[in-house]
Amino acid sequence: MPKGARLTRKQALKQVWKTTGHKPAELAEQVALPDELAYLWQWYLELKSDKPINFTEIYHWSSLTRKHLRSWEVDLLRSIDRIYWSVMHGN
Repeated sequence: MPKGARLTRKQALKQVWKTTGHKPAELAEQVALPDELAYLWQWYLELKSDKPINFTEIYHWSSLTRKHLRSWEVDLLRSIDRIYWSVMHGN
């Protein structure tokens, strides 16, 4: 690399990985979300807050937005939220 040239973030992370032998989380391979499930991810982002999602919040959100959720969609939204809180808080 020429003197004075700047590394991109990805290049810098790769250098960290090469130097330390530990792959930064940002370089982890990302799995593409199937198109059929993308709406659930969007719904989760709309629901997510500073507290775990509960049934009452889902009920009120779905009523206000006129989204009619099936039971498996509610279960999946709550599972995603449990995983999020577990990862963020180390539980």
